[in-house]
Amino acid sequence: MRLLCLPALEGDKQIGRIDMKADGKGGSLDVKRLWLEPGVRPSTGRLDLLDAELQRIARFSGVEKVAYLDGWRA
Repeated sequence: MRLLCLPALEGDKQIGRIDMKADGKGGSLDVKRLWLEPGVRPSTGRLDLLDAELQRIARFSGVEKVAYLDGWRA
């Protein structure tokens, strides 16, 4: 099990932080929590881009899917 809490970036601007865990046994990248910086809105486009990057991270980590856990959006 690997725990990750990483900055969420758009270009060179930090827009938030994300807490996730790659669970090789369950075959998923579990997104536990997303904290956006003050003034950053969770628009549909922004969340779609985030999901695309998380799918890429899941493949890189050797897991099959991204799972958004209850309460993942702070």
